[in-house]
Order: sequence, then C-alpha cells, then structure tokens
Amino acid sequence: MTLQSILRHSSVYLIGDLVRRSVGLLLLPFYTHYLSPSDYGTIELLDLAIMVTSLVFGISAAGDAMVRVYHEQPDDKSRGNVVSTMIWLICFLGSAVTIVGVLFAGPLSRWLFKSDLTALVRLAFFTMSFSALTELLMLYQQIRGRHLVWVACSVAQTLALISLNIYFIAGRRMGIWGFLTSKCIVVVIAVVVLLIATIRETSWAFRWPLAKHLIAFGSPLIISSSSAFIVHFSDRFFLSRYSTLADLGVYALAYKMGMLVSVFVGGPFGAVWNATFYSHLAKTSWRSDFARTLLYLSATAAFVAVGISAFSRPVIGMAATAGYWGAIALVPVIAVAYGLRSIGDFFRGMLFITKKSRLFGILCAICAALNLVLNTLLIPSFGIFGAAWATLITWAAYLAACCWFAQRENPLPVHPRHYAALAGLTAVAIAAAVLGAGNSSVQQIGLGLVVVIAFIGGLILFDLISREDRERFANLLLTGRARIAAAVRSW
Repeated sequence: MTLQSILRHSSVYLIGDLVRRSVGLLLLPFYTHYLSPSDYGTIELLDLAIMVTSLVFGISAAGDAMVRVYHEQPDDKSRGNVVSTMIWLICFLGSAVTIVGVLFAGPLSRWLFKSDLTALVRLAFFTMSFSALTELLMLYQQIRGRHLVWVACSVAQTLALISLNIYFIAGRRMGIWGFLTSKCIVVVIAVVVLLIATIRETSWAFRWPLAKHLIAFGSPLIISSSSAFIVHFSDRFFLSRYSTLADLGVYALAYKMGMLVSVFVGGPFGAVWNATFYSHLAKTSWRSDFARTLLYLSATAAFVAVGISAFSRPVIGMAATAGYWGAIALVPVIAVAYGLRSIGDFFRGMLFITKKSRLFGILCAICAALNLVLNTLLIPSFGIFGAAWATLITWAAYLAACCWFAQRENPLPVHPRHYAALAGLTAVAIAAAVLGAGNSSVQQIGLGLVVVIAFIGGLILFDLISREDRERFANLLLTGRARIAAAVRSW
C-alpha cells in the first residue's frame, strides 16, 4: 500500500467526516440553545452506562476480530462465512445487552441521575443494539474497499439524524427524548438497508469453527475495549461526583473538539489501514513502507492537534454561550492526548500481525488502571482540568507501551530524531497558540493562521516531509483540483 493510496482513500473518509462534522458544528448554537449543559451531562452519563454494558458483553471487540479472521481465509466464500457468522454473534450479543438494559433500567437510572428516567434508559439500550450491528455492517464495506459507499451511508445517516433532531428537539420540544428518538429511527433504518445488501453477498450461514476462531481472537479484546472505555469515560463518573452537571457539559464540549484529531486523522486513516494492511505483509519492503507511513501519520496527527488548539478559542467563543467558554483551556490538552492515541493505535495493528491480542489486552488494562489512579488523584482537587491531564498522561503511556512491545514483535526502521523534532515542534506551536491569544476573534484567527503556517515550515525545515513526497503530494493536490474544476464545469 503506497502513501498515495492511503492518502487518497483516507481523504474519501475525511471528506465524509468533514461534511458530517461541519454540519454538526454549524448546528452547535442550535444544540446549546435547546439543550442545557445539564442536558449534555445527562446524555454523556447515559452513553457511559450503555457502553460499559456492551463492552462487558464483547460487542466492541467484534470488528477487530472479524477483520483479522477475514484476511486469513483463502477464498471469497470463506470470507463471506466469517462476516455472516459475526453478524449472528452480534445479533445474539446485542439482544443480550438489550435484555440486561431493560431489566436493570430502573436501578441504573436512579443511581446515575438521582431521578427516574427508566423509559429513557430502555430506549437507549434498544438503540445501542442496532448501532452495534450498523457499525459491523459498515465495517464490511470498508473491508471490501467500498470507500464511497461507506461515506455515502455515513453522511446519509448524519443528515437524517440532524433533520430528525431539529424536528423533535425544536419542533416538538422533546429535549433529550428527541435526541434519542432521532438516533433510534436512523439506526433501525440503516440496519435494514445494510443487512439486505450484505446478506446478498455473504448468505445467512453460521459456521461454528469460525465462531470459535472469532471468539478466541476477540475475547482478549474485551479487556482492551473495556480499558479504552475506562480511559475515555471514567473521568465523567469522577466528575459527576466531584463537579456539577454544568462542568460535565463544559468538559463534554472540550472533549468533542479535542477528539477532532481522531475524527480527522485517526478515524479516516484507521478506516483504510486497519481493514487492509494485513494484505500487504507479503511485500518484502513492508517494514520500511510501514515506518514511512507511521512518520506521516504522526506528523499529520500533530498538525491537526496544533490547528485545533490554535482555533479552539475563536470557534468556541463565537459558537457557544459564555457558560461553555471554560472548554477553551481544555481543548489543547485533549487534542494532544488523542493525537498520541492515534499513533498508539498504529502499533496496536503491529501487535495483531502476530495475533498478540492477549498482550494488547494486558497493556490496555495497565493503562486503564493508571488512568483510574490519576483520576482519583487529580479530579477531586483540579476538577475538569485534572481530568484532561489524566487523559493526556494515560494515552502517552499507551503509546509508549504499544510502541515498545510492537517493536519487539515486528520492528520497524524508525528514526528517533524525527520524532524528537516533531514533539518539540508541536509543543512550541501549541504553547504559542495558547499563550499568544488575542483579544478579538479576528486577532485570534490571525494568530492561529500564523501558528499553523509556522508549524508546516518546521516540518519542512526538520526534513520530516521529504522533497520527493512534497512534490508527490503537490501533484496529487493539483490533480484533484483539476478534476474538481472539470466536474464543476461539466455540471
């Protein structure tokens, strides 16, 4: 797999994400107007409860297991059987999770919200079971290399969700109920459409030997998925005890902006890389190719983290009310944290080459334990700031651990000086963006542009982007611009 193909295919996913996220950002004033910070906090806690249940049942580990076993099969029929078998497993697990959620919705509601939201909790669990199946069916499209189909389905779901949110939240004044009802309608329709399309190719076959293989590889990933959940969400549980729901809503907004690194880099890259890199291991040059890919992934993640940090102040200042402005100081910390996670996930794939899913689960469990300790120490004293720094330290440890063991299993020819230069350049750029903030939105945007341009110059100065690749990417951009211009003229 060449860098050009990764860039081209990742760009397809990125465009889809940009469309979805841009629409979401444009609607941010709408959501902050009709949903209070307390409403946001309630939605966050409800998501936590649903996710922890699904993690215990192993639903989140299904995707990685399916991809790994899929690429081991010798022919299309066997690969189709892997997909259909996993669909059956997800249907069973999703039904089990829904039953658990319905039975324990009352106690869970009273424990989380100190009030009776039993019906709301039940609707959320029902929606979750269909969301899990939707994600699996969408992953199948990624494995088959149908990038445009994936993006089209994703954008269609987003636009339908936003339309229904406007109708139910603003038109019907349903608040949180409108938010969940919209999501439920969209995922049910998505499952029906995608399931029909998938079964036409894979059939309804269930193969017990394949099921055992999927379970054997995926079971240790329950630990890793649960650990990622702890790192990602446990701070909300601590904040619900030591802070107000309003603080939790502010933190949620900062988290959404900081996680744009995953949306713009980790997500699009992973959508292409994780589903296809196994097929390129037969090449004699795969180690050097993978090392080069890692360097550009790291540089891209750093660039996006710098950009988000540089423009978070004017964006939040213009898009949100004053009650949310506390999120501005948290965004750079969270952005860097998820840049580190995106790089760590690359090394996760290196561990999966030799099926070290058990080792990966142990590493993730250690990181989760570290995060709990950091949350215990920092959140009672520093609140949402302590939570943000606990997240950053944990994902840094995750990257270090995955890198160490992956290099022992499948060493790549990396050059430490490149990564030292990238780390220093990123730290200086973010510090300049945070400490040099202007008084007006225009000044803040101008400063952000200067920081981003200077960062790109630093990448070139330290030879993190070779001349050959700069010319190749420039030609790729020119070709893309020419194609867009031709399409516009023909239209």
